[in-house]
Amino acid sequence: MRVLFAGGGTAGHINPAISIADYIKTKEDDFEALFIGTERGLEKKLVPASGYKIKYIDIRGFDRTQRRKSSRQTNSAAFARARPAPQP
Repeated sequence: MRVLFAGGGTAGHINPAISIADYIKTKEDDFEALFIGTERGLEKKLVPASGYKIKYIDIRGFDRTQRRKSSRQTNSAAFARARPAPQP
């Protein structure tokens, strides 16, 4: 079973995802997890420390203080590019 986990930024999103991955790993012999996140969030440290693979994307949240969103901001969120995590 292969599962993709997305979300990050804070430990409140990452730790539950890691806990779910840990649980599935105990139930499924062929379990593979891949996390998607940014290099700015806590996922950069927490996911590899838990023994899971992570790929990073270039993305940022929407600026909710402005009513009108720029096309550049919209496009960067809609067309984020995945790239492999640096290997130690």
